[in-house]
Amino acid sequence: MAATARVALGVRDHYCGCAVLVELTGDLATPRLLRRERIALLGDLTRPDQPHHATAGL
Repeated sequence: MAATARVALGVRDHYCGCAVLVELTGDLATPRLLRRERIALLGDLTRPDQPHHATAGL
């Protein structure tokens, strides 16, 4: 029988058109990060999706 590993995934939206994905393994005492990745949610990150981003430089 093959060994199995426990893996947890987490995703957090950063309100700027992107999100972060993390993938962890291990147990609570010794977690190990397998992957941390930024994910683009908008096609053009140079154009702000939130009004406060558009007025930040004023």
